[in-house]
Amino acid sequence: MTDTSILFGPPGTGKTSTLLEEVDLAFQRGVPPDRVGFVTFTRRAAEEAVSRACQKFSLTKKNLPWFCTIHSMCFSKLGLSRSDVLTGKQMQEFADYAGVEIKGTVLEDGTVSGHGDGDRALFVENLARIRMVPLRDAYDSSDSDLSWDEVERVANLLNEFKHNRALMDFTDMLTQFVDLGSDLSLEHLVVDEAQDLSPLQWSVAACASRSCSLVTVAGDDDQAIYAWAGADAGHLVRLQGQSRVLNQSWRVPLAVQSVASAVIADVGERRPKEWRPRQGASGRVDHAASFEEVDISQQWSGEVQPVLILARNEYVLDDVVVPDLRHLGVVYERDGKSSVDLQVLESVTAWEDLRQGKRVPTEVARKIYEHMTGGRGYVPGQKNLPRISSEDVTLEDLRSSGGLLRNDPWYDALDRLHPDDVTYLRNARSSGESLRHKPRVRVSTIHGSKGGEAEHVVLMKEMARRSYQSMEQYPDDERRVWYVGATRAREHLTVVESSTALSCPWL
Repeated sequence: MTDTSILFGPPGTGKTSTLLEEVDLAFQRGVPPDRVGFVTFTRRAAEEAVSRACQKFSLTKKNLPWFCTIHSMCFSKLGLSRSDVLTGKQMQEFADYAGVEIKGTVLEDGTVSGHGDGDRALFVENLARIRMVPLRDAYDSSDSDLSWDEVERVANLLNEFKHNRALMDFTDMLTQFVDLGSDLSLEHLVVDEAQDLSPLQWSVAACASRSCSLVTVAGDDDQAIYAWAGADAGHLVRLQGQSRVLNQSWRVPLAVQSVASAVIADVGERRPKEWRPRQGASGRVDHAASFEEVDISQQWSGEVQPVLILARNEYVLDDVVVPDLRHLGVVYERDGKSSVDLQVLESVTAWEDLRQGKRVPTEVARKIYEHMTGGRGYVPGQKNLPRISSEDVTLEDLRSSGGLLRNDPWYDALDRLHPDDVTYLRNARSSGESLRHKPRVRVSTIHGSKGGEAEHVVLMKEMARRSYQSMEQYPDDERRVWYVGATRAREHLTVVESSTALSCPWL
């Protein structure tokens, strides 16, 4: 008989640490590491779990074969190889086969990103399978702007294409895992991020836990923000078993908790949770009429603190946030990348070093020519500096080689750089921004920030029309999104009003 334990983890309450304590107890009971499973919704969460487990228990990844995402678990159990999976190049071949445009990629949960007609049709087709409903039902609930005939046509061609090529997509892995009644011979299974599981993924979890004496299900239905992609948080809310709530947040201060609690309180189907804010932290919440009014250089305890700027939709970042940051010369991170091209920065720095009489590595000096116009900055044909063989060079070495024509400041000499990039980089240098270190400012959508945090969170209230219309139809889903956004703040939350009538009404 399988016992089920349910762990609800409000924001910043240390859910992963608590789950690893559960794993430790399993090991103490004599359960071998390869008979303990720890499955999650995202690759990032899986990597964090296995890394912390290896460190905590002095094990290797090979000792923990079932610490992985749900898709990886199915992939391994079915004995698949990468060549069996429809992705990448083969997806573009399918686009040609079906005569549709596919701009995005297949995400780790099996959904297809992108805004091409093929992407949108495949999203609906996959939605039907992970929700375990007929295709027509998924189409009717998806608010798709494609015709039903087109979605049905693409779905039929996808099945035909996969059959002819003997291919399987990510969702097929889950379906086959369940259909085969796969048994991992586990004694203890931990299912993390349970609020994000689709009905099909819940079926996979049930199948994988058949031999278990204990299943620990962990998540927070208040942070379920993937209903649009097929997640079924209601399953977690209704799940039967012995439950407990982690009641101490190590992140969220009192003022932020008060705002977030008011947002989430009116959600219809949820598990009520009492949890305490971060001890000794009152926090601060304020409002700004526009993003231009926000002070992102604010200091706490004499130190400049990290800032996380969040928006409901990408266009708010593109049209409002990023232009202002670039105007101010603020270096920021987006999608894991710095706003400053490090190769460009290397060339700029090297050029200025050369002009100051310093020596720079020859290979770095060669790259400078990529940003110069031949015939103006250097002599065509001399770009590779064939007569220079030393490991480092001076400006005079470059000039005497016959390859260099000018000695202007970098913003004139490197004339192939885009003028907007030159202006941005000059602004960043003059404002004293640290260009080589990890940016202290991050920008992201709320969905992209899940699991993240910062001392200062700036939350943009503006919404796209489609999101606003979805909010009117499914207010509970949107309340959870804004709850997640607000609870990323460790100390200070700034709520920025919308410049349009399309705005979050609860903040």
